[in-house]
Amino acid sequence: GSFSKASSGAETAYSLVSNERVFLTLTRAPLSTEDIDYTLGSLLRQAALSRCKNAMVADAHNAETAEFEPVLPGSQIALNYSNAIATALKKLSAPENLLVGASSVHPDDDSMCGGGVNLLLFAAGKSAFVQLVFDSNGIVPEFRNRLVAVLQERVRRSFSGDILCEICTTDTHEKNVKKGVVNALGAGNSESTGKLEKLALKLFDEAVANLSEAESGMAVEKFTFKAIGKENMERMMLAISTSLTYVKILGASILVALVLGLIALSVL
Repeated sequence: GSFSKASSGAETAYSLVSNERVFLTLTRAPLSTEDIDYTLGSLLRQAALSRCKNAMVADAHNAETAEFEPVLPGSQIALNYSNAIATALKKLSAPENLLVGASSVHPDDDSMCGGGVNLLLFAAGKSAFVQLVFDSNGIVPEFRNRLVAVLQERVRRSFSGDILCEICTTDTHEKNVKKGVVNALGAGNSESTGKLEKLALKLFDEAVANLSEAESGMAVEKFTFKAIGKENMERMMLAISTSLTYVKILGASILVALVLGLIALSVL
């Protein structure tokens, strides 16, 4: 296996290749990183397939800011992502035996959801690539930068080659559907962020301890899913229909009242 990193403008691509399969992670951190158009994602994947047998593309969703800029085909962001991916794939070194270590935990934190925190450590020769994944709606750029710096310092104690570290979130809406807010990691108090920093280091140490040779594979399965569902759609249409009926009745009542009022005024 081998891995690399490349940037074009504010956009960055990480590539992890094993057995001629590539896993790409995209980020614009510290700028807002989210909502890559599905068509664009498919095009970026197809571009990667020119160099590998199979490919997956993931949005790191690791910079929750006040701005919201969807990534659409034809945009400068899309062009930069395409260039970053092409450069990252060209920078790949000769593959070496891939070692993988992993660790996970489910902390009691208001910003965390059921998937908890997962750390993946990929090692090839003297180089290492660490991905720390939070099951949360997002993470503020300052905290993401802090975690990357803390992890890089710890990783260098075990590896002397190229070191890559990135933070990812799942963009889950498990909690903010209930609370109606975005619970971004790092937006809380310093005590909470300090605990998560220590937790990240603990997970890395555990991942190093269970490093072992890995075999990899990748498959694509097409499926359909109903984001709303037939039953919910029927309920929604019924609610809309009922609301429109009430509006019509209310509108008619107001019109009748106006006519009666005008008649009363004319009589007076």
